[in-house]
Amino acid sequence: MREGSDGVAHGKDADIILLRAVDLTVFPVTDPAATIVSAGHPGPVDTVLVAGRVVKRDGVPVDVDLAAPRTRLVASRDRIGSTAGVHSTARGVSSRYRRKARIRGR
Repeated sequence: MREGSDGVAHGKDADIILLRAVDLTVFPVTDPAATIVSAGHPGPVDTVLVAGRVVKRDGVPVDVDLAAPRTRLVASRDRIGSTAGVHSTARGVSSRYRRKARIRGR
């Protein structure tokens, strides 16, 4: 905690990030601060509190509707793929494109 901070106490706003210390990308944690700085990324983030309110729990955003952004991302992927001549399927890149890539030596 920074100097001058009174710590975390009931009734005080707090921004807190809880990491899964057993995540293989940060395990074994010997120096928590160094681990966060050197290996910090969204993967091991388990819980986030902002001003005392939980905004991420069990690694998943709370009260966030991901359906709309997912729909936009799929549409964007399809538009970019179509422009590049790459057509996606539910399982990834279409077999037709993979065959073309092998023939061209990609």
